[in-house]
Parts: sequence; structure tokens; C-alpha cells
Amino acid sequence: MSQRHDKLSDAAVAEVARQFEGMLSLESGWDGHDGRPIAPQTFDYALNLLVRLEPAATRVRPQMVPLPHGGIQVEWHTRAGDLEIEMEGPGAARYFFEDARTGAVAEGDAEADLARLPDLLKGL
Repeated sequence: MSQRHDKLSDAAVAEVARQFEGMLSLESGWDGHDGRPIAPQTFDYALNLLVRLEPAATRVRPQMVPLPHGGIQVEWHTRAGDLEIEMEGPGAARYFFEDARTGAVAEGDAEADLARLPDLLKGL
């Protein structure tokens, strides 16, 4: 497998990539049902999104979770709130944010609201 993380400029994002690149080896049925493998392009898109959100994206270390339809969800969870970005493939990403202190929620297209996401992350 190529070292996808070597192309990343930010050390923190590269570390996240190293931790989660094993998702690329998931085979069909990985979830015990009909889970599809993660496409390399989807994984690369997720990493690219983290780079674009840096430095806010790695202030709190994100989790990357494979999704049964072949997508990836990147999640940040703290006592202050949660941000989840679900990616179905390159350019197709939606987010959900909840502020645990106020109960405020926000959701939408991650690409369209990209400028807003670092502020949401900084609040976690």
C-alpha cells in the first residue's frame, strides 16, 4: 500500500492518516453484513478535508469510522459538543454539530460551509 500520509504537509494530519489507513484494507462484508470497502479516493478526500480544516481539525484528535455504504465519518467528541462529518465520496460530505452547553445544533453541506467548520471545531 502506498503511504498516502507522506503527501500531507501537516504532521498531525499525517499521524491521523497513519492511524486509520487500515480502513483501506476492509473487504466486502467487513461489518458482518453488506459493508462495502472504502474507496481510496474517499479516504484521500477525508484526509484532504482535514488538511483544509487544519489547525482546528487536529486540536482535538478526530476519530475516523468506516460506514457500511463505503463512506467515512470523521468525528470530534468533547464535553463541549460534537462534530461529525460523513463523506460518501469526493465532494459529497455532510456535517452535524451539537453544542452540549447550549443545545444549539447545525448541519449542512461540509463543502458549502467549509469556512464555518473551523469555528465549530474551535468551540469543542
